[in-house]
Amino acid sequence: MDIAFFEKDLKFKCRVSGIVIEDNKLLLEKYDNDKYCLPGGHVELNETSEKAIIREMKEETGLDFEVDKFFGIAENFFVN
Repeated sequence: MDIAFFEKDLKFKCRVSGIVIEDNKLLLEKYDNDKYCLPGGHVELNETSEKAIIREMKEETGLDFEVDKFFGIAENFFVN
């Protein structure tokens, strides 16, 4: 179960993203034909952020990853 809260027109979903750089190239996920984001996904209930990003990266790429270091937190509300 994803961590998500909905109230009237507002929605909150806890999401993790990973920054993957190899051979001086940044891994991005393409969606809506012309938009890009960092790969990742929603955190499940009782799951740490580290475990969530490892799981999401495996689901999206089929590869095993490990977390090298924590980069930061961004808190946003999106309307889409």
